Amino acid sequence: MTCLRAAIATTVALAVALPVAAESKMRRGKLGELVVVTRCDGTQLTGDIGTWAGSDGFYVKPPDSSAVLMRVSDIRTMIAASNGESLDVPYRRQRSKPLILGVAIAVGVLILAAAGRGLAKS
Repeated sequence: MTCLRAAIATTVALAVALPVAAESKMRRGKLGELVVVTRCDGTQLTGDIGTWAGSDGFYVKPPDSSAVLMRVSDIRTMIAASNGESLDVPYRRQRSKPLILGVAIAVGVLILAAAGRGLAKS
């Protein structure tokens, strides 16, 4: 049973650590930040980062026109207009991840508690 506890604890720790390890090392663009986006077709768009539209893109608002939807798959590069720093796509809030993570942790705790009761009866 001790091995089972260790395996479960290791699995939960890895599940929590993987999203952090997979993050990009580039700084993410921030809402309202002025950026220059180069698309895969070579065209460039300068504007402020806007909100996300679903899961596949976000808006960029040029100063002289309406907001343009930038699909993540269409972006070649994105740089900060102020200093030329390369940027990653802005952070998109995902409400489902914390819920799934919370459920996974709760299930792990319940399994560990049940395993502990089983050892106490032995």
